[in-house]
Amino acid sequence: MPNLEAVDFVYTDPPYNAKKGYGPSKDNLPNEEYFERMKSTYQNITHLTDKWITHIPKKYLTEFLNFLPKALLIVIEKRARGALCYPFFWSDQFDLLYAHGQPKKAPPNLWKDIRLKGEGYFFREETFGHYGYTPRPIAHRAIKYMTNEGDLVLDPFMGTGTTIIEAVESGRRAIGIEYDESSCEITVRRLAQEVLEFK
Repeated sequence: MPNLEAVDFVYTDPPYNAKKGYGPSKDNLPNEEYFERMKSTYQNITHLTDKWITHIPKKYLTEFLNFLPKALLIVIEKRARGALCYPFFWSDQFDLLYAHGQPKKAPPNLWKDIRLKGEGYFFREETFGHYGYTPRPIAHRAIKYMTNEGDLVLDPFMGTGTTIIEAVESGRRAIGIEYDESSCEITVRRLAQEVLEFK
């Protein structure tokens, strides 16, 4: 088991408290309890490493920015026309990442050519029935820009293991933390199919 103190980079997509089904996890917490959990998680992340990228729930953008250290916003362009955002009725065509730490090379802060889960027909990745599935190209870019081969990547909200898959396939080491046992089983199956060689 790798030493958590040796973590080089954290990439994660946290629960959004959106009342979705995540097995035994509660995704419908009172806002105060949810914010306290997120604040505690990110305090632990920043104690482990100064290099991390996280997704931010847009509906809680102000609250997250109030407790996260100053960092850089990355905008992911959603090419398909999104749903209208109540109550202002603008079309939703972006997603957000928050990046902290020195990248290995200078990346753009507008990420194009990525299909997001909410783009319906245009999104062709297998989601394994997971509400919070994170697209592989986002994890791939985050890891590529922020780490070198051999670095240790941590995802404290592993879900179906996208971060782990992308880290291992690009020559990094990885640790995933996940509360939902069924999600862990999906990750193990994905690793067996996509990364490990069986003879």
